[in-house]
Amino acid sequence: MKKVTTAKVVMFTLMVLLLVSIPLLGACAAPAPAPAPAPAPAPAPAPAPAPEEKILVLLAGPPIQWGGYAVQAAINDVVNRTTNLDVTVRSYEGVAAMLQALVTKETDMAGSPRIASLAMAFGAFGPFEGETPAHNLRGMFLNRPMVEAFMVPAKGDIKTIADLKGKRVPHYTADINLWHEAVLEANGVDLDKDIIWVNVPEPAQAAEEVRMGRLDTVWGSPEGGYVIELSEAVGPLRVLEVPMENYEWLKQNRAEVAQAQVPRYLLADRYPWIEMEDRVLLLDSPTMTTTREDVSADIIYTYVKAVLANMEELRGAADPLSNFTPELVKTAVFVPYHEGAVRALKEFGYWTNEMEQMQEESLKQL
Repeated sequence: MKKVTTAKVVMFTLMVLLLVSIPLLGACAAPAPAPAPAPAPAPAPAPAPAPEEKILVLLAGPPIQWGGYAVQAAINDVVNRTTNLDVTVRSYEGVAAMLQALVTKETDMAGSPRIASLAMAFGAFGPFEGETPAHNLRGMFLNRPMVEAFMVPAKGDIKTIADLKGKRVPHYTADINLWHEAVLEANGVDLDKDIIWVNVPEPAQAAEEVRMGRLDTVWGSPEGGYVIELSEAVGPLRVLEVPMENYEWLKQNRAEVAQAQVPRYLLADRYPWIEMEDRVLLLDSPTMTTTREDVSADIIYTYVKAVLANMEELRGAADPLSNFTPELVKTAVFVPYHEGAVRALKEFGYWTNEMEQMQEESLKQL
């Protein structure tokens, strides 16, 4: 057995200590790991968008009891719900007062005068006689037909307008007589010699006079409640047709009347209280939501666009709007349209060549 020297033991021990100390020295020399970064603070929630500021628009409306008020209320409800417009209605006592408020800038719009009323305001005749012609009025869109006609009990012998010669016909003291007087003239009736005029305030009273046997006819709307009540009392009514040649005569001889009317058929299935085989041709003076030339084009565009986009809803919103159709909107009438309305109508494909031609002709006369 070999003898292990002390020097060798010492050498061996030093080598073991060296081998053990190297990792320890490396661990001591290594830099401490960097602390984990603090979590980033959660981002602050985005502020809620501010509600779009509403633009106040004032509209001259008819008396609350008129059918036109329900029409305009339904239209304004759609516009207020779907746009940044806040349309507020001010009720006036009649069409002349409504249009006067619009012309004098008390309001921004009027809803909804008949185009016959607009024609009189443009020409300063009828209830607007003596006023400055309202050349700053502009149309927006047609919203319902407004047919008027002579109506008689169907069981009687009056079958045409010419048959009214020698009969008792209403002369309205609180309404406009221009239209039915012109229709009588177009049928060869002498207003001074052939008619027995009976003064009554308005069509509802005339219907009552027919029921009592003191009048032979009533001039008014076949849709009027007073007409339905009359038919319940005396039986079905007959509407006296206005032939197309009458309309042509009016264009030649009473242009101010013809420009405010368009020929339209009255369909039998819509009026069970009227006795007719299929349809009757009459003159229609549809109602039109109206504005003024200087009102913002963007406001008018926004209003008309909302109405056209919700046409189907509006047809069910108020009974007088049941005929609010693209065909009605595309009817060419002798009323200049506002540029904002034209933009919206073109966007929906409702601006026709006939409307463009009528627009040019009506602007030339202003």
